[in-house]
Amino acid sequence: MQEFLQLLEGLRSAVNTTRKAAEANYDNLRSSNPDQAVTLTANVVCNPAFPLEARIFACVLFRRMVRPTACFTKMSNTTKQHEIRSSLLTLLTLDDSSTPKTLRRSIVHAVASLATTCDLNVSDLSKSWPELLQTVSGLAGTTNTQTYHRESGHDLLRRLIEALPESLLVHKATISPLMATGLSDSSQDVQLAALQGCSQFLTLLNNEPDRNLFLPLVPSLMNTLSRILSNGNELGARDALESLVAVAEAQPTFWRTHLTLVWNAMCTVSGHTDLEPETRTMAIELLLAICELAGGMVRKHPQLLIQFTTVVMNVLCEVEDVDVTEWSSAEENEATYGDSMEEDEIGNIAEQAMDRLATSIGGKSMTPIVLPLATQFVNDTSNWRKRRAGLETLALCAAGCGKSFEPVLGELVKASIQYAQDEHVRVRYSGK
Repeated sequence: MQEFLQLLEGLRSAVNTTRKAAEANYDNLRSSNPDQAVTLTANVVCNPAFPLEARIFACVLFRRMVRPTACFTKMSNTTKQHEIRSSLLTLLTLDDSSTPKTLRRSIVHAVASLATTCDLNVSDLSKSWPELLQTVSGLAGTTNTQTYHRESGHDLLRRLIEALPESLLVHKATISPLMATGLSDSSQDVQLAALQGCSQFLTLLNNEPDRNLFLPLVPSLMNTLSRILSNGNELGARDALESLVAVAEAQPTFWRTHLTLVWNAMCTVSGHTDLEPETRTMAIELLLAICELAGGMVRKHPQLLIQFTTVVMNVLCEVEDVDVTEWSSAEENEATYGDSMEEDEIGNIAEQAMDRLATSIGGKSMTPIVLPLATQFVNDTSNWRKRRAGLETLALCAAGCGKSFEPVLGELVKASIQYAQDEHVRVRYSGK
């Protein structure tokens, strides 16, 4: 074993000649004796007496061995395969001293990869690897007092859903209450892991009865996001929002029953000026996905459209004042509209959002919303940002609203000409 540890050390060496020699030896071991290669690598991962760095590195190597047609599937000793599966799975049930968090995450991935090597003729994981789902339930359940166990349980569930979606779908009735438990957990890390797993599962549901089973979890999903944000964890919030956007893209009508709740939550995040632009952008993206993929559902709620349009217009106001000389000589950024500058990151996002919103919802619904709001904004003599936002909104919605704008086009042109004489250069630019 000491010789194998030295081989692993060589694989991590910064010296090219040492590393290449170790790679050649390791490749030879894998091709000539896959049983030994897999067994030695797994032994390093599973032994707490070995250095943590070596165990983590061995776990990375092990995951590569579990790929299709790789070493693990070529092992002649099926009993040893079963022992390795059990040993890796057991590691997740040990305390943090035996399985530190940095190693635990790698093991979660390794176990999920191992699940794909089970008997492919048996689609039910409870039959092809009975201990696996039992362990997931034990780790993630309410009876487990260790936070790191519960987090590992939900993280593993998420990875299994990614790796073997069809095998997990048959267990939806068991998975639903498990996810509900995770979303109400006292630990923010567990809540986030549960939200990501739940979102991953929701993207798979292809019929109404299955989706209805998970509808009661929507308030918990929103509450989890709120708690993460309240604790100042914006990176976690963005991970959560990314998962929720995936649901909106795959199952836009899933939100129908709780549309107002979801809409209010996303509008609050979108308009929160203390949050990072990336976080707010994800919330805007979620609502745009619903508008673009389930426009008919959204059109039935004009008050929600007014709310979102107002938020986007207020975000359009978040632009910097400029030095005329510097601004006029700056190169135009093709990724943005009109007079946008790099400093206007969230404002640029709002411009694109307004364009997409008008196009997806259409003029019949958007024109009676946009015109009064834009008029209110352009008539604000005390705030050049609002005047600019109103003019930009009219310009951006003109194409998307199409014929609905034609009856008032003459008035809009006259108004735009008026603002071409505005005291502020960015308003004049928008009005030209």
